[in-house]
Amino acid sequence: MKDPIGNFFQHQLTSERKSFGYPATATANNSLRDSVIEFLRQENWQYTITENPSILRMSCQGENGQWRCYAQIKEAERQFIFYSVCPVQTPGSKLGAIAEYTTRANYGMATGNFELDFSDGEVRYKTSICIYNGRLALEAIAHLVSVNVSMMDRYLPGIITVIERDIEPKEAIKTIESV
Repeated sequence: MKDPIGNFFQHQLTSERKSFGYPATATANNSLRDSVIEFLRQENWQYTITENPSILRMSCQGENGQWRCYAQIKEAERQFIFYSVCPVQTPGSKLGAIAEYTTRANYGMATGNFELDFSDGEVRYKTSICIYNGRLALEAIAHLVSVNVSMMDRYLPGIITVIERDIEPKEAIKTIESV
């Protein structure tokens, strides 16, 4: 049986790039970094430019904790990526449980996903966007950042519970998602 959705995307990916209906409000040479910095300034977020000028670092205080965030701008690829990094490292003995927890959390998420680095136990939430034929709208940045910090804040208590107690990931997710 043919997959009409898969066929559509395969056709779009193999043919010339199209704007998919998004208005070309500026040239592709607009700086994504400038747009991200403009957003952060408008929202009064204090940030630091790292040694790599394409990465901005900031802190976020949610209802359930405080964590580091990073905005990564890939100008050549026209990508903006935003990360929230969990303030608690996963010990080796809990990697399997946190992998299950993040997989369960990711299921059904429309924007973004949790990632687990098995080498050091870091858990982070990632949202991203590619911009073609236009500029990165402040509304798009606001949406990606808002979803990102909301998801870290929502799921952080479960991450901590799974790491610090003998709670099964399935039960931790059930508790988080029932609220």
